[in-house]
Amino acid sequence: MLQPLSKEAVQKRRDLILEYADAGAGKTRHVTSLTERFGEIIYFACDEGSEGLDSVLEKYKHRIHVVKPTWENPFVDAAEMASRNWRKEYPNAKTIIVDTFSTLAWRLLLYCTNKGMFSDKHVQIGVGTGLSQSIPDRGDYRGTYGIIQNFVVQMINQQKDFNIIFVCHQDQPDTDDDGNKIPGGPTIVGKKMTTWVPGRFKTIIRLDREITNNIVAGKVEIKTKVIARTAAHGSFIARINENSEQGNPMPVVPLNIDHVNFWEVFDKHFYTPEEVAK
Repeated sequence: MLQPLSKEAVQKRRDLILEYADAGAGKTRHVTSLTERFGEIIYFACDEGSEGLDSVLEKYKHRIHVVKPTWENPFVDAAEMASRNWRKEYPNAKTIIVDTFSTLAWRLLLYCTNKGMFSDKHVQIGVGTGLSQSIPDRGDYRGTYGIIQNFVVQMINQQKDFNIIFVCHQDQPDTDDDGNKIPGGPTIVGKKMTTWVPGRFKTIIRLDREITNNIVAGKVEIKTKVIARTAAHGSFIARINENSEQGNPMPVVPLNIDHVNFWEVFDKHFYTPEEVAK
């Protein structure tokens, strides 16, 4: 059944952002150093130890509500993230962060595999050591694709009051099982998800390291700067939804120690002063 939408509903704006980078590039710091417009944050700490907020600048910690999955059943954890009434629990929150979505996806795959949901004939390693693990086969991957797709769609559709930010680790350019070229992008279960998941987000950010060599007093001085890219570069995915004829106004933004400088530029180009002040 088709549902006509009012102009107010169509024009209601929120950010759907996916960010990815190599380990240690500053993903968590970047997505938590937000401007005040993003409000309080519900932070799903999916990576091991991420609940400690170690890389988050102290001045931003007060507005973060940490929620940690138990991983007893990743299906239940994912369903709660996507469909629970978080507005009721955190009435002042405006933003949801999943850090990292890569870990959530792998937890789903391994749970499917170990439970034999799609096959009961798996190769097992580490039997009897306490680290026993079944090796996923093609059926496990394909089944998990559907679960991931359902999670992403439900999160976006059921948490409509929130800005949504997914954080991922980085996958290098590669080819799929059929020999098709897959660009570099977020690490998600299986290469097919590398392009499907980003397609659901308005903004794709890749953090990158820029290394420069300078000669100072006869010695080579190496400096590393982290930059945020919002335009495709080389074989890597990145983009920002442009609502003008001028093109992308911020394809590359060098990051300060306080990464809020990126979000200040973002707000300046894509939001009015009235929207930022709300």
